[in-house]
Amino acid sequence: MGNKFFVLVLLVFVVLYSLSAEDTEEQMEKLFSSDDETYISTELQQHLEYLEKHKLDINKADYDELIELPWLSPHDVDAILRYQKKHSITSPKALQKAGISEEIIEELQPYISYHLPTPVKIITRQRLQLKDNTEYDSPLKFYQKYQANWRNFSLYFLSQKDEGEKEWLDYWSATLYAKDIGFVKTFAAGNYRLSFGQGILFAPKLALSKGGNATHQPIKHYQDIKPYTSTNEAYSLFGIAGDFSLYNIHIIPFYSDYALDGIVENGCIKSIDITGFHRSDTDNDKKDAIWEKLYGVHISYGDQNTFGITAYRDFYDHPFCDSTKKQFQNLYSADYYLNYKNITFFGEGALANEKKAFVTGVLWQQGKFENIILYRDYEKDFPTFHGNPFHAGGNFDNERGLYYGITYRPFARSRLDVYFDVFRFPEESTYGNLPIYGFDSFVQFDQKWTASRIRLTYHHKQTERWRSFDDVSKLYQVKRNTCRCDFVQKINEKIELKFRTEFTYHHYTNTDKYDAGILLYQEVKYFITPKLKNYIRFCQYHTGDIILYMYENDLDGIMLNSQFKGDGVFGYILLKYDIGPHISLQVKYAEKIWKEKQIERSRQVKFQIETSF
Repeated sequence: MGNKFFVLVLLVFVVLYSLSAEDTEEQMEKLFSSDDETYISTELQQHLEYLEKHKLDINKADYDELIELPWLSPHDVDAILRYQKKHSITSPKALQKAGISEEIIEELQPYISYHLPTPVKIITRQRLQLKDNTEYDSPLKFYQKYQANWRNFSLYFLSQKDEGEKEWLDYWSATLYAKDIGFVKTFAAGNYRLSFGQGILFAPKLALSKGGNATHQPIKHYQDIKPYTSTNEAYSLFGIAGDFSLYNIHIIPFYSDYALDGIVENGCIKSIDITGFHRSDTDNDKKDAIWEKLYGVHISYGDQNTFGITAYRDFYDHPFCDSTKKQFQNLYSADYYLNYKNITFFGEGALANEKKAFVTGVLWQQGKFENIILYRDYEKDFPTFHGNPFHAGGNFDNERGLYYGITYRPFARSRLDVYFDVFRFPEESTYGNLPIYGFDSFVQFDQKWTASRIRLTYHHKQTERWRSFDDVSKLYQVKRNTCRCDFVQKINEKIELKFRTEFTYHHYTNTDKYDAGILLYQEVKYFITPKLKNYIRFCQYHTGDIILYMYENDLDGIMLNSQFKGDGVFGYILLKYDIGPHISLQVKYAEKIWKEKQIERSRQVKFQIETSF
């Protein structure tokens, strides 16, 4: 009965319920190439979703606001700022006169305005999520977020209760945030996050290092304080921080005193728990078991071309059981970011506990080409808890590598992104101090026409993994190859179809073992009006002993990269409706039927309401 109901609802939506330029979901899927399951949105996705509804005034935007748009290079940002000083930017044609290509303008259109938008005073969001096959007594997941703006001040509050948790305010955060008050550029009190330089000491933990934008994603230009609006409970700072600016000199003192989940045994910290789940007595024993305190300062000179230094002291209320982790530590770094004509030099070096870490690179633009070369070297046991610089994945310590990326626009409305990343983990005590190396290559070609577009992707990743086959455990060289084709066809002003075919296979080169998987999906975007968006996707997959990943369109605020294994089918219906200028409703129903050892089934419903005034 459940399957018949799902099919019936699917047909009703197809028959009853249009197409716009690439929206945030499409843009994020293009940038996102991770082979990890995730549910929490990145800061970039949150920012683009906000701009899609509350657009950036291109005439008032400063360097910091423009550089956050992932399609703009430092050279493009400089061109816009120079044009701003002499002219008003009133249309896409004016941006072309400023030196921005037609293809980049098309990417920017959903997020920018050519006049000052109406200020937003209050934004609220409430979200409910329910699964039918949960093992918990309290299966409901609940999220709420509130933002109030008054002049240069903003107040943020959010909370989340995960499924299985009994406290409705199991996790909450609150921030008072201010901008541009005299010589105070930004100020935060409460939960906040820091990001400096290339992110070795401080950076958003969910930022993307590599993906479909081969030349812009790896480079960072951090120098800010922002409210902590993630539901990942582990990486917030709690205290005060301010950016005091005078004559291009920025002084950012900060202080944090924050409780972390973890296990403390025999008076020492055995582990820090970053899951944030408090479902059982064991989980509750971990809650707020550890206190971390830190204080320091970041000093920088310049806004577009910058030199900065950071120094801070970090300490915990218990020593670590692992002697390589320190209870008390002093951390230092120096960073630079320099633009000269069409060339950008960037880098950061850091020192902590006599361990060193640095990343350096150069980005240059010439005609239709953009190139980037980046080298990084992070010593083993360098503290990684608050940092997130460019790296291959996981904790970034114990990694050395060279990255080369290129972006080329060969034809009108086309784009080719290619990168090669060779990396090595010089020390690996887990496997008897055996060094491990890896190679990552990526090619993605996009071509757009008036009513259709195609994206071809090839991703090859080679690394070494400890595996057991035929009762033999050893280090195997694993090659993962993914070939993907996405095709989008605009039927008319109301209907857009999307098709994906993906084939992935693993080869263990020092044995005869192979694994393969295939994933197919079809999606319909069908709009009643520009304010009513409907997404319907049906997916089929077949895998061996490997996992496939698929980025899903989801409710605003969720970045969902789901995993699939076995043989199965999956489908969802997502409805986003802007009832008026102030209220938005979103509903998603998803169902999955699959077989590994036996046939299993799961269903999920999500509901979200958002208001803005």
